[in-house]
Amino acid sequence: MLSIVKFQLHQQQKQLSVELASPSGEQALTERWQFNYEFLRVLESSQASSAYAASPKGKAPALATHKKDVVLTRIESVGKHGYRLIFDDGYQVIYAQAELALYHQQADLLWQTYSQQLSASGHGRDAMIDIKQL
Repeated sequence: MLSIVKFQLHQQQKQLSVELASPSGEQALTERWQFNYEFLRVLESSQASSAYAASPKGKAPALATHKKDVVLTRIESVGKHGYRLIFDDGYQVIYAQAELALYHQQADLLWQTYSQQLSASGHGRDAMIDIKQL
């Protein structure tokens, strides 16, 4: 089984690279996953342990909108639980390696579903600018 060995943030492209490798002693295998920051930010994780990601019991999580320009600022290891992703809008979420693997495998379907939900909600991906009259 491959394990995460390195994360690389590409701020200009707003992409996260995840490098995986086989444990020492096994055949040398490597793999690289690419994730868009916005994609990771708008996904609702069933294992999210952040107060920002939690929703009241019995209610569907709120749809994240207007996150096209969000930036992933930091990644922290959370022991055996996974990795905490911290975004510039204050959102934090913990993803286990198995979850990231699933997101990598189902990225197209997950993005299509999100896009449909976004369209149905009447919201968009672009950041909103709150203009107040003086």
